Amino acid sequence: MASFAMRPSYIALTLCLIVSTLCGLSVSSPLLTTEKVKAEEPVVVVEGMVYCQSCELKGTHSLSEAKPIAGAKVGVACKDEKGRVKWYQAHKTDSYGYFYASVIGFAPSMDALSSCTAYLLSSPDPECNLLTNINGGFEGSPLRYKGNLKAGKVLLYATGPLAFRPARCHPLTHY
Repeated sequence: MASFAMRPSYIALTLCLIVSTLCGLSVSSPLLTTEKVKAEEPVVVVEGMVYCQSCELKGTHSLSEAKPIAGAKVGVACKDEKGRVKWYQAHKTDSYGYFYASVIGFAPSMDALSSCTAYLLSSPDPECNLLTNINGGFEGSPLRYKGNLKAGKVLLYATGPLAFRPARCHPLTHY
């Protein structure tokens, strides 16, 4: 017991714990936890656009005259080296057909992100809800590294524009 009384750091830590417990405060100290403090890892984000392909260009890979789809759902999935899904999230587009998704809960390396793809899930537009495979819309569009933002704290990846097509298109008349 006498050896503990001689250590000022032990006394200070004990007093700190007693005061914080009485005051309802939370104290975090490397002496109190076995977890290693991780260096701040950059946040990974994925962005892209979702469109409705025009009837005139149905059957092509062109998105000329395409209109953005608000509220479309896009899935982002990352697989391991055996092809198993290790991470998945679904995201909705904003009113301009744009989605910006933080990859939360997946600590990827640059190599691991090459296994990530984005793909179409659903369209809220009943007139334009058939999947296309433009830029890998239903097979999975690979992510492209676009750069870093905020002094390297955000790594930005993008997918090619994805598109649904109308279920019914009026026949073109030529006169």
